[in-house]
Amino acid sequence: MTAEFGARRLGYLSGAPRVSTRRDAEIGGPRSHILGVMSGFEHIGWSVQPFIIGDRSPGVVARDAGKLLRKGGQWALLADMARIGLALVNTRAAWRALAGRVDWVYERYSVFQALGRPFARAGIPWILETNEMQSEEARVDRNSLVLTSLARRHERQAYLDCGMLVCVSNPLKELVTQRLNVPAEKVVVVPNGVDTDFFQPLVDTPRTFEGFTIVYSGGLEPWQGIDLLLRSIHAVRAEDGLPLHAVIAGDGPVRRNCERLAADLGLAEYVRFLGTVSREAIPGVIAGADVGYSGHTDSQGRAVFRSPLKLYEYMAMAKPIISSNVADAVELVVNGETGYLFDAGSTDGLSNALRRAYVARDRLPAMGARARQIIEHGHSWTARCRTIVDSVQRVALQLS
Repeated sequence: MTAEFGARRLGYLSGAPRVSTRRDAEIGGPRSHILGVMSGFEHIGWSVQPFIIGDRSPGVVARDAGKLLRKGGQWALLADMARIGLALVNTRAAWRALAGRVDWVYERYSVFQALGRPFARAGIPWILETNEMQSEEARVDRNSLVLTSLARRHERQAYLDCGMLVCVSNPLKELVTQRLNVPAEKVVVVPNGVDTDFFQPLVDTPRTFEGFTIVYSGGLEPWQGIDLLLRSIHAVRAEDGLPLHAVIAGDGPVRRNCERLAADLGLAEYVRFLGTVSREAIPGVIAGADVGYSGHTDSQGRAVFRSPLKLYEYMAMAKPIISSNVADAVELVVNGETGYLFDAGSTDGLSNALRRAYVARDRLPAMGARARQIIEHGHSWTARCRTIVDSVQRVALQLS
């Protein structure tokens, strides 16, 4: 792979039909991630031309297709066939749209999609990013993939063919290198980041509850630990009488179960489920709470490999974090200074973290200010994109 630091035109590629930057997109995390990466490159002087299939798909696909995919079976098989059938069409369309107009391409990998391959064949650096081992995550965690073996072969070949592979965490890099035999020297770990202009502290924000409030912002997926949060709030209220509240912003497959659990635990008046919240409204939701919650747990016996966006967003909003001890949180959180860590999946551990945060409630604004400083000093999307650009030439030299 050749790379020139004078290059300043980036093509951003995404082949997933459901991943969109539109406001009505069902899945908000990828939307924030894509917007963040593009803005990061723009802040370091690049022009960015996106080719995002989800933005070109009918609105119903990006908004509602996930509900069908979660049923698995024939719906997942139909989705596989559609992905495979559209892959060549999408790849050719991306080439026609951007060939000769970009110096590098940066692609968010999705199952059966590798839009950057013709650019690589033409000598244009193809940087591929993965947020999970897609073939495994789609099958195990989301029940949205049937042709698993074929998907894994496609994924591995894409990771081998790209010029540089960006993984969002060290555990993910280990998965990719060990299970798919991708050379470690071409893999760069770049955790998620945050747009520090969009997510910044707000004052005099309306609050959902007057009492001590924990906010969760993100998808309501099984591995997010929302049930753990509810059980821990119940335990602390029952055992210590502490007036804890929670605001849950997001939607997903476990929402109904969590709403029922909150009612069964007698928490209905202390917990508010907001459902899907637009990205534009998220800063205000976070600002109206005292601490942010991230409870990622092991998934199907695998170590946590994700890089939770919410960690960076909470801290950018000057909110201390209560988080399970995933890799990103361990790097970010100074226990008792910018937040509190607990063992993933531990109700007792989370309950103790909630108690500590409540007792320290007068210090939380100062802790949040420190958290914001940490984000500003190295965890913005601008900083992440500088790392990506700096890494391209180093990886090229290692592979030459």
